[in-house]
Amino acid sequence: FVTNFLAGGEEEEVITLTPEQTRSALDAQMPKILDNISKSPDQAFSEFKDESGWNVVLDDRAIPNNFDGTAAGKQIIHLDPSVTDTEAALKGYYESEFSAYTIDELQTNFNGFWQLSIQSGDAGLYSEVVYINLAASSLDNEIEHFASSQGLNGENSRVEPLFEDNRGTVYQGSITVGEQTYFWQILGCELSAKYKGTDERQLPDTAVYIKCRVATYDFDNIEESIVGSL
Repeated sequence: FVTNFLAGGEEEEVITLTPEQTRSALDAQMPKILDNISKSPDQAFSEFKDESGWNVVLDDRAIPNNFDGTAAGKQIIHLDPSVTDTEAALKGYYESEFSAYTIDELQTNFNGFWQLSIQSGDAGLYSEVVYINLAASSLDNEIEHFASSQGLNGENSRVEPLFEDNRGTVYQGSITVGEQTYFWQILGCELSAKYKGTDERQLPDTAVYIKCRVATYDFDNIEESIVGSL
């Protein structure tokens, strides 16, 4: 990675990946939420690992769902194909968040990183994918590209414009597939804003954090007091 010297002798680590490199890594092995929301986490994990050959780990720990307190499920974590010691990488991530890594290690381990949770509860089906792009061209472009690549804003969809709130940039809508309507919401912010206060490094503005939620129930009908954020 490149180190820039700031005024006063401070050092700033800089992402050296290009937008094309990060986009290629994400698009090549990013799961389609609508294709997996009705599967069990174990089934999706098996398909990603055994059929697609992706570098994934199944996390059996309970996943909180702020929209449906009864929901239960598991989470699948994907890391860059070059990462061989996956368990060690995950341990560092969960214990210390991204501050456990240098910028160079972030680029090596987390280019193409995502977490997919698949849950079911009394309210219905719920799936969520979280990922980072270390060299996004812009936050708005990242959100819109993700919605398009996931097919969320395609035929038979209702889409609201991008807007800002206290969580960051938000894009949402619904799409009907067959007889089922899915409600979705994509939230994004700079990665440095997501980990502000827990990560003392100067992360570049090109690094963004994206969370997408998809459910068979309308988020707007859930009590405001339990609605989650980034």
